[in-house]
Amino acid sequence: MNREHKFRAYNNHTGALIEFTLDEASSWDKGEGVYSDQWDIVEYTGLKDRNSVEIYEGDIVTDDSIVDDSGTPFKAEVIFKDGMFRYGHSNCDCGDCEESPLWAEREAIHVIGNIYENPELLGGNEREMEGKTNRTYGVRQEMLFSG
Repeated sequence: MNREHKFRAYNNHTGALIEFTLDEASSWDKGEGVYSDQWDIVEYTGLKDRNSVEIYEGDIVTDDSIVDDSGTPFKAEVIFKDGMFRYGHSNCDCGDCEESPLWAEREAIHVIGNIYENPELLGGNEREMEGKTNRTYGVRQEMLFSG
């Protein structure tokens, strides 16, 4: 099964968002498109949530059936780690929560935002996100645009 290689790029200076495919990116000349350190590139996981919404790295997901002691549903960022897309239990205080493979829970979770446009969903704010951009995505930029 081939999955579609799609990406989103967030401009960490202007807040602009663009979506593109690998084919589109490979046709850009150096300096065009999202070729600069101003952009954070996130990849489509190839999975959709319970509402058929595409899930990307950096998306914030929730499962309303899992709540903390105050009744607040857990929220977590989708990440790529150890060869697979995962999500963690970001607002878990018990210390026993671990990251789960995204594929195993995709029918229970749904996308509620992303870390770029909605950092407050994970208890952050836009000011706190400054300096946290280009975390693992800088490597992906090099892979897409080296050549």
